[in-house]
Amino acid sequence: MAATRGWLVTMVVRLVLVVAVVLWYGDGGPFCGSSVDNFAVTLDLLKNVQVEAIIGPATSTQADFVINLGGKAQVPIISFSATSPSLSSIRSPYFIRATHNDSSQVKAISAIIQAYGWREVVPIYVDNELGEGILPFLSDALQEIDTRIPYRSILSPSATDDQIATELYKLMTMQTRVFIVHMLPSLSSKLFTKAKEAGMMSEGYVGS
Repeated sequence: MAATRGWLVTMVVRLVLVVAVVLWYGDGGPFCGSSVDNFAVTLDLLKNVQVEAIIGPATSTQADFVINLGGKAQVPIISFSATSPSLSSIRSPYFIRATHNDSSQVKAISAIIQAYGWREVVPIYVDNELGEGILPFLSDALQEIDTRIPYRSILSPSATDDQIATELYKLMTMQTRVFIVHMLPSLSSKLFTKAKEAGMMSEGYVGS
């Protein structure tokens, strides 16, 4: 009986440690900070807390950073929202992606573009693993339907309203009126707000 009770206590402690890791990835948690902060927190969890697994990270950028540390410590990294296809190239046996990666979207996107007969599109994407990871797959899918990408619009994850507006006005001077937006909601909401102010949400423009 004592041995059984001890085993149960051990399992509960391990579960608490694993669940506690999830909290580090919530809004306002340490992983919302700088790369230096993220590095320090991850090392503390792996070395000092000695967690059984890390549930997260919330974004592809965080995952790219944490996967390498998890692999060295032989601790599983489980992510439900890191979708960048580039993460698959890491091939870490300790990384488990519990969602589809972004490359699964490109066939549907290209099918819509082909159905409407659009010959040119401009991708607008964030300058990190999330944005860059999908581009090779998107380019290949568009080549198959003879659709060109004359320009790639890249925004910093921390782009200001003025920087977004400047990029949008540059796009307005081009002939292409079909845009593929690929970024997190926090940045895309700012982008679409500025696009509406610039008159790019009216007839004659297409954004997806």
